[in-house]
Amino acid sequence: AQWDETDSRAIADAASGIPTADAARLLLAHVQRYQEPRDPMIHYLRHIARHAPAIETEPLAGMVQRTIPQEIDLQIDLHEIARTGIADRGEAPPPAMRAWSEALVAHYLHPAYGAGMKPGDVSYRREQASRIAGDLRVVAAEPALLALFADAKSEPAARVAAGRALL
Repeated sequence: AQWDETDSRAIADAASGIPTADAARLLLAHVQRYQEPRDPMIHYLRHIARHAPAIETEPLAGMVQRTIPQEIDLQIDLHEIARTGIADRGEAPPPAMRAWSEALVAHYLHPAYGAGMKPGDVSYRREQASRIAGDLRVVAAEPALLALFADAKSEPAARVAAGRALL
């Protein structure tokens, strides 16, 4: 169904409170058609990530990357919500999600990541990236995972996550 922008915004607002795949579909159609301010857009993207069937989340990676290109930490958080929702439903991530996963893993496992940051923050993100790399068997990440695992100066939790990802 096609609604005008005012109706679509009202329907999207209501749909964002309904935890179903149908509500996620309505939200996905809405955000593909209309530009939203940052906060409602993030709320809608979270809902879509959590509830939409995997095959229908194909455009999600690109939308998140376009909406918040400089907010990589928020991107990986939204990514993890989508990945968890997809896994909980026993589905496989679509190809665009896999490419997004690999880009996030490369960012967080890059040796230059974390310069000037608190070690705990760096460790947390590297743990996330290591889990993603291990779960998806990201072969390109293996050298970075090996380096992290072997780095005695890295936080123990990040090293453990890298080791697990290599198993």
